[in-house]
Amino acid sequence: MTETRQQPGLRASVDSVVSPPPRLAGFAMCFVVALTALEFQAPTPFARLWTVICVAVGLSATIMLALIARRAALPAIRIGTVDWLFLLFSAIALISTTWSVTPESSLTQSLVGLLLWLALLGARRIPTLALLRALVGTAALVAAISFAVALAIPSVGFQPNPSAGLPELRGIFAHQLRLGLFQGTVVGVIVIAAINGEYMAIMGRTRLTRAITLLLIGSCAVAPISRLYSVTVFIALALTVLLLGSTRWRLLAAFGFVAGTITLAVYWDRLVGQLDSVEGGATLSGRTNTWERTARLAAQADYGGYGYSTFDSPIFDGAFTVNYRPLHAHNSFLQSYFELGLIGLTIVVGIVVAMLAGAAKVRKSLGRIPYSAFLVIVVALASLTGHSITGTPTTAFWLAFVLYCTETSEAARTRKINRGDVRNRGPYLPLAPQRSAAARYRETSR
Repeated sequence: MTETRQQPGLRASVDSVVSPPPRLAGFAMCFVVALTALEFQAPTPFARLWTVICVAVGLSATIMLALIARRAALPAIRIGTVDWLFLLFSAIALISTTWSVTPESSLTQSLVGLLLWLALLGARRIPTLALLRALVGTAALVAAISFAVALAIPSVGFQPNPSAGLPELRGIFAHQLRLGLFQGTVVGVIVIAAINGEYMAIMGRTRLTRAITLLLIGSCAVAPISRLYSVTVFIALALTVLLLGSTRWRLLAAFGFVAGTITLAVYWDRLVGQLDSVEGGATLSGRTNTWERTARLAAQADYGGYGYSTFDSPIFDGAFTVNYRPLHAHNSFLQSYFELGLIGLTIVVGIVVAMLAGAAKVRKSLGRIPYSAFLVIVVALASLTGHSITGTPTTAFWLAFVLYCTETSEAARTRKINRGDVRNRGPYLPLAPQRSAAARYRETSR
């Protein structure tokens, strides 16, 4: 039998996937909180200032991370296809200020996107499981604070003029739909972690901690009553497992997907009736009216659209109904066509396709369902009926982006190790043959 030699320090590098150094865990939490804060409530006059503050916090954390990168032996930064596509999109967005109907907004949001990407350069060096643990902790903290705000100040904690006829929790988020999408996405991440055998690695050391965390996140995912986004998360989870899971999980996902489709078909008329009975633009007909008027305005623009982040400009108020003026087009792809023309739409579609293709490729190298694949599918589906990619930055898109970067980087380093190129090893990645993170967690906690 051939004996496999293990170099000194290799065990510590592998186990640190589950228990990263405290400083890295702190940087991960800081970055995730900054991204989540992009959705927080802010007084209208200071909304853009609040966005800049959130970006500055994330950028500061990643700059500090870069300063300790050499001492911590962090992996090198990899610039991929998605990065170049995003930089191309940002360049066109910046150039659009020359013909934008609101140049200040176009310039501000373009620079905010570039700053977030710079922050991402450092954050992509953080291990994926460290980011996921920070995401779960942030979601639990947001849930606890949101419930507290709703109890203390109902006018702030609940959505004004609820569309469902019931109190809709928004907590510290600007809108209940964004809170529902965020918490529902985290629930999906937890489900995938359970399938991957990494549940305990991201949920905490004790049963009590895991139970409280799951109760808070699950309750906060239901309380906003974000019906459309809940369906989006369910479909994204089913598609992710169906396409990238093992055989038994694929069969289970296929059964759930078919059962959900049949249920939706049976109750379709009743569902549409309930949606259309709601006043304002949250109805199905309200969205279709917005899409139709947005497409009509976009067709009247020049080849470059009206300029980046101009949809909510007062110039277009007269094109929409008096009782409802949407702040976005309820479709990110249509809004990119409105703001940057066919060029912007093509690049946005390219970003989504490249992220999906890249996330799907890492499954073989990492030996598990990629978390980034689930988040990218969520963002793509949510963009069909809401705002997730273009315009003001969203938490969902940037979480998908950073997890895509960390997982593709870890997959590339794993492939190099499997080829015998130990010089490119770096810490924070599993070895082949791989053990589950749950097994590594049990070993390190003894």
